[in-house]
Amino acid sequence: MIRRSVARAFGPTAGKLPQAEGQIAAPRPSSRITAVHQVFIELHAALDRALAPLPVGALPGGSAPPPTPRKAATRLSRPLPRPEGIEFVLDLPGESYRFLDTLDGIVWIYRGERGEFVEHSLLTVVFEGASMRLIERPAGAARAQFEFTSVTQLAKKYVG
Repeated sequence: MIRRSVARAFGPTAGKLPQAEGQIAAPRPSSRITAVHQVFIELHAALDRALAPLPVGALPGGSAPPPTPRKAATRLSRPLPRPEGIEFVLDLPGESYRFLDTLDGIVWIYRGERGEFVEHSLLTVVFEGASMRLIERPAGAARAQFEFTSVTQLAKKYVG
């Protein structure tokens, strides 16, 4: 008898599920974690666009450009979940870069040489009033100099 009373008091009523009152709040767009994750997604898309071959007709005469040796030997993985966050890997001839979004407001960039990844730099955002700016600083030094950068500049830096 008690079980039936508890089930009626706390369980859903005859086919009617409980409804949330009002809208569910979306994450703040000014949140550092949300902003850095968006930068991570945009960086992957920018690198993917930079590595994509030009379509036929992009050059005068309507021909496709010959692939450059660097871009032909380059590979970009899709973002994959890992225990420490979300990552994608950019493989270049002779070196690789691992981009890791730890989902705490920082994107770590590791440089791979001879199969081993070491910390290279990190990305985060700085808020100046209502606007945000992307910064990159070398990893490993507590008080290292940083540079203001953008997703486009980073894509050019890593892909060329």
